[in-house]
Amino acid sequence: MKKMKMRLKKGVWPAICMYARFPQIWLFITTMLLSFFSLVLSAHLENQYWASICSNLFAGFVTGTVFFLLTGVRQIYISKLEIRNAWLESLHLQILEFNDMMHKLENWRNDDGKDLDDFVYDLLCEAHRVNEMIIYGRNDKRIGFDCLEYCKKHYGYNAIEMSERDDSVRDVIQGKFNYDKTEAVHLFRPLRHELLELNGNVNSDIKTTEITLKTITRSVI
Repeated sequence: MKKMKMRLKKGVWPAICMYARFPQIWLFITTMLLSFFSLVLSAHLENQYWASICSNLFAGFVTGTVFFLLTGVRQIYISKLEIRNAWLESLHLQILEFNDMMHKLENWRNDDGKDLDDFVYDLLCEAHRVNEMIIYGRNDKRIGFDCLEYCKKHYGYNAIEMSERDDSVRDVIQGKFNYDKTEAVHLFRPLRHELLELNGNVNSDIKTTEITLKTITRSVI
């Protein structure tokens, strides 16, 4: 019961307050009240002429309400798809940044004046940013969906477990210095495999969502 109250306080009530500020919601409420008032009048008026007018008004209000609901649901669905796709594209770009750094590691040259140990640690941080984006994204109210659960359900990717693996890799890195390229590449190979698999699923999801959006915008309903 306490958890339900907390959920209502943190999630449901703020959402209700937000939607209550939209003028179209008040228009919908007004239309519903007018339709109910027209129905009551048509049932109680003895004059058939005015009763017929009220009945027609009621039918018109009901038709307008149904159209309003269909349009509203459609726009909400489109908005959710667009927001989710924008977040997925950001996740895709973050994974690409890690992969670009991984390519640099594979082509590492000791005579380029950079420190490999520092680069290895920066590469780990880049991988960790992907998991942080998923874990902490669920607290971002602008996104509107649980990123962590979404990635678990649709991609089989558990960002919390992967973040813990990042921590174990960090412990290995901090306990060893003077890495050579082969050791570093071998250390990051499992992380890269998981992230590239995630990226493939994300790309597929983005393309599917784009097709869905195009279909919705072209359809009548």
